Amino acid sequence: MTHHESSDEASPAHSSVHSRRDGARALARLCLSEKRLLLGGGIALFVGVESNLLVPELARRALSPVSSLSIFAYPYRIILAAIILFFIQGIAYYLRTYLLGILAHRVVKNLRFNLFSSLIKNRISFFDTHKTSDLVSRVTADTLMIQEAIGVRASVILRYLLQIVQGIVLMIWLSPTLTCILLSIIPVLISVSVVLGKRLRKLSHTHQAMLAEASGVCEQSFSMIRTVKACRAEQLEIRAFNKATTAVFETITKRTAVSAFFQSSVTFLMNTSLVLVGLYGLQLANSGGMSWGNLVAFGMYGATVAMSAAFVAGGFSDFMQSLAAVERVLEFSSSFEHEQSGDKSLSPCLTIPSTNCGTISQATSDYPVTFDRVSFSYPTRPEVPVLTDISFTIPAGKFVALVGPSGSGKSTITQLILGFYPPTLGEIMIEGHPISQVSLSSLRRQVAIVPQDPVLFSGSIRDNLLIGLPDATDYQLVEVCRAVNMIAFIDSLPAGFDTSVGERGLQLSGGQRQRLAIARALLSAPHLLILDEATSSLDAHNEGLLQETLSTIIGRTSLLVIAHRLATVQKADELLVMSSGSILERGTHESLLSQNGLYADFVRQQIIRG
Repeated sequence: MTHHESSDEASPAHSSVHSRRDGARALARLCLSEKRLLLGGGIALFVGVESNLLVPELARRALSPVSSLSIFAYPYRIILAAIILFFIQGIAYYLRTYLLGILAHRVVKNLRFNLFSSLIKNRISFFDTHKTSDLVSRVTADTLMIQEAIGVRASVILRYLLQIVQGIVLMIWLSPTLTCILLSIIPVLISVSVVLGKRLRKLSHTHQAMLAEASGVCEQSFSMIRTVKACRAEQLEIRAFNKATTAVFETITKRTAVSAFFQSSVTFLMNTSLVLVGLYGLQLANSGGMSWGNLVAFGMYGATVAMSAAFVAGGFSDFMQSLAAVERVLEFSSSFEHEQSGDKSLSPCLTIPSTNCGTISQATSDYPVTFDRVSFSYPTRPEVPVLTDISFTIPAGKFVALVGPSGSGKSTITQLILGFYPPTLGEIMIEGHPISQVSLSSLRRQVAIVPQDPVLFSGSIRDNLLIGLPDATDYQLVEVCRAVNMIAFIDSLPAGFDTSVGERGLQLSGGQRQRLAIARALLSAPHLLILDEATSSLDAHNEGLLQETLSTIIGRTSLLVIAHRLATVQKADELLVMSSGSILERGTHESLLSQNGLYADFVRQQIIRG
């Protein structure tokens, strides 16, 4: 039977690059998810715009001798009216900034959570083809740009667009002729905005990618700091980081130049138009074609429109850069996008990418695992076979061992059992069910693995153990650590189980990390325990103690062990000898020795080296 991942389930990046319209729609959906904050911020924004546009009208009335607010007849009235108007402006500005700021923070918090959840639930093959630094950049830097877009740039653009539209309407009411002259520049502004906006969006996309590359160099250097120092590679890493940051600088320089030209050209065009309109307006006022009050009001509206156009241009250039960040985030957050749009038609495989959508759960202690003519190639190298026509069974409660040279496919078998990849050909059966029908959550709850180089989570010894069984008691923690001969070491620490292990557990020795990882696996009481070279860092004494512990769980737990040291696997119920992705020999230790084949050669070589 052949297993292929469906085309619908290809990856969160399955669609082509989102268009600017898609990014804007997604941004709108994000804002609409917080309707109350959006409504409150929108009302405050509208009140602020209206109060700002009342200032020229107040000036027009102040200069009119027949007005009830004439500055010549009622100076205190106009002063009081101005103070009230400015107070309303201040309140509206505060509410707009606060409400839309909170909206942005809340939306981005949800977006980050959904993006991270979408990424971490992805299949292993996805992480094989995407850099960690790029994913981290999208969760942090890109979402920060979206926060700024929602909290600042979008509100700025909307505010000033409203001022432009209403300002133009009021200008037409005061003088259609002057307004037509001023608006003649609009087609030029639109053309500049379209051309330079596209250029800004492209440069912003490139800048974010370059920034992720630089972050990757930094992250790699710090995570491998011991290797860097041991190899005296500090200068090599410094040069690599300098190259990456130089690329970031060159891109941001181009983007800044385009953005600056965009804003300055808009400002120049608007100011030039205002000067020409102002000169013509003075002629009209001198000739009696327009009152001085109307001219002053028109000039103030014109200045408001001009300033608003300049702010819109600047905000638009920044907003286009934010849309590039939106597009980068949306490539890996399609599940969140569909949640916001209310699309419930997606299958679980699309909203939470995985290798299967199985629903069968196992809960019995009878947990046989069968490989039936399984072949496999990694998705990144489909032309290179890693396993070829593999068939074997791990009976419930039995001890099966895999031996063979490096690169023979032993560790790949463990990854297939855990559902990290589907087999290319053949079938893997769990309790008689095809693995494609088994719930991944259930599968990984029943199987525990200890790799050759176990990675611990930053935190305490207790935190790492509780990953195996979150509600474990202190008694259980002590007993499982005693079983791996680690309790004496823990008791010697001032903080005991609450001692920090450091990042990736590097404050512990290799053997201590392995024993802690084995304890974590034993604590979860799995139906199948996989040890992939898990005793390679243990001395003979600790390895012997661990074998005694494992002998006590055989019968109620199945055991799959991968080891180069054959002393570890001599008591296996069945030994599978692998080479070049195939099983060449199988049997017990004694039967394989009698065959005088590949396994017997391994034994002789270890005896000679010993």
